[in-house]
Amino acid sequence: MRESLFISIIIPAYNVESTIGTLIVNLEMQRFPSFEIIVINDGSTDHTQEVISRLSNKYGNITSISQVNMGVSSARNTGLKSARGQYVLFLDADDNVSAQLLSVVYQKAKHGNFQDELIIFGKENIDSNGKVVSVNKIPEMESQKLTANMFTLLLDNNLLATMYNKVAKRTLIGDNLFQKLSVGEDFQFVLDILEKGPMTSFINKSLYTYELESVGSIMQKYNPDRLTNFVNQKAQMKRIISDISSSKAEELEILSDLNIDTLDRIATNIFRKQSDKSLIDQYTELSNANNEFNTSIPKIIRSIRA
Repeated sequence: MRESLFISIIIPAYNVESTIGTLIVNLEMQRFPSFEIIVINDGSTDHTQEVISRLSNKYGNITSISQVNMGVSSARNTGLKSARGQYVLFLDADDNVSAQLLSVVYQKAKHGNFQDELIIFGKENIDSNGKVVSVNKIPEMESQKLTANMFTLLLDNNLLATMYNKVAKRTLIGDNLFQKLSVGEDFQFVLDILEKGPMTSFINKSLYTYELESVGSIMQKYNPDRLTNFVNQKAQMKRIISDISSSKAEELEILSDLNIDTLDRIATNIFRKQSDKSLIDQYTELSNANNEFNTSIPKIIRSIRA
């Protein structure tokens, strides 16, 4: 029985009394039996725990864990220690998923004889009114070692850096843990598992719903660590790209694309509305970023036009 579960869903929860119940009920309404939900109350000071307790009493597949506030990385690591599923999915308490998520992922894994170590799907992005603003999807692909083409598709469709659109085999995760970072902990975890060269498959469906940044969101605030984190990840990114590239030219092309994406993320962070940096400081940081992730001006222009 212990190893019979298909998937463990790990959800950190911090002061999310208004959203955690919706996500849990959505998951429980899925027509798929073989899953568990592990909710880690990360020191909430609102009524989050009351909501979790009420739902865990109602449903038999919810594990509720409480800890002092230590951040999302610690909460996910706590959840991993208790996970029993063959696969693991990390969700955020304030987002939502398709009603077919678990059954579609299961069918994909079954089709690949459960050899897939990483299953990746698309997402739809909604505004605060629930309106779909954009959709990020990738073509259907069967299980194979991660290729340069697959990496580029994830990068181009904004599906590379997050874990909420990825189901990972627990044996692939192994001893990997989420690092305690002020920003980019998902991307670091993605890099750590991609470096293992996992057997990867794509699902050509949007199974996750992401609510775009709301006013007051932490993602609207300038984070001074973003550039440093990208610089620290630079060597690892190069190793991964080198391993999956079939030629030096292909490797350089992907690196150039990744540099453009990285510069875009750094620039977005620098010019956040909720930033008290002076124009001189903003220019200096952007200049430092360009020195680290330099790419050709014509390619940047083509990227913007595209």
